[in-house]
Amino acid sequence: MTEYPMRPSLPWHAISVSLALLLLGASCTNPAPTQPPTNAPESIKVPDPLEEPPPATFSIEGSTVVIVGPLDIGFYERFLSAVRDREDEITTLRINSGGGITDEGIKLGAWMAERNIDVVVDQLCFSSCANYIFTAGRNKTIMADSIVGWHGSEQQDEHIARGLGITVEELHAREYDEHASEWGETPTQEGRENFVEFVLTRRPTAVGEEQAFLEKVGVSVDALVYGFLPDQFEDYYANASPQTTGWTFPIEDMASFGIDNVTYEGDGDYPSERAKTEYGVIVFKLP
Repeated sequence: MTEYPMRPSLPWHAISVSLALLLLGASCTNPAPTQPPTNAPESIKVPDPLEEPPPATFSIEGSTVVIVGPLDIGFYERFLSAVRDREDEITTLRINSGGGITDEGIKLGAWMAERNIDVVVDQLCFSSCANYIFTAGRNKTIMADSIVGWHGSEQQDEHIARGLGITVEELHAREYDEHASEWGETPTQEGRENFVEFVLTRRPTAVGEEQAFLEKVGVSVDALVYGFLPDQFEDYYANASPQTTGWTFPIEDMASFGIDNVTYEGDGDYPSERAKTEYGVIVFKLP
């Protein structure tokens, strides 16, 4: 049977920090969410857990906040510091981000939704950026040859486990066995049990926070987990290549999930052939 990887919605280095705390017996009250892929075949590109990108940068150009970089730990607090005393002036957020930690994305997305902020994607808005920042924008603009891409969410586990024909507990046990050594640990039965308990204990809160946010912005979680749904699961991985990182949708199909008011500023249709090649996304066209 083909083995399928999970597509996480945050960088693996954040998970390794939480796992290290867990295995050392430390308390982690706000752990980084969503687990890394398990048993990824060579045909699926997965990130290097040891490669940590530099922190995001923030700048203000008139009424626009420009963000470049990942949604890393402390991202939202640094964002608030950058816009302090100017929040009422901000109307647009321009972003280039490969995503990051779920909590950080949800916080910024909620801030945007409360203020009816527009979003402009300049090159890339992927993973947690697509899940929570792009979806929160009042008007959403995708610049030429740019991409918005999804590859999972806090609510992906049941879909992936079902596709693999295993339980969620077995899914997370596989993750531990596959990646504990990458996190600097020798796999043990105790470590495996602790990891599974850690993940399952925090999941209800994480899932609840994500779903509450999606309901607030009127977006269906199906967009975030589309590649893992029963009708797509096999085809998604059958059509994946070494460059595949996730998926996107034609603009008209985004509206089916509640992702509306989207404009593409490039020539031709979204996404461009250049963007699909450069960012490695599959385009799902809804039936």
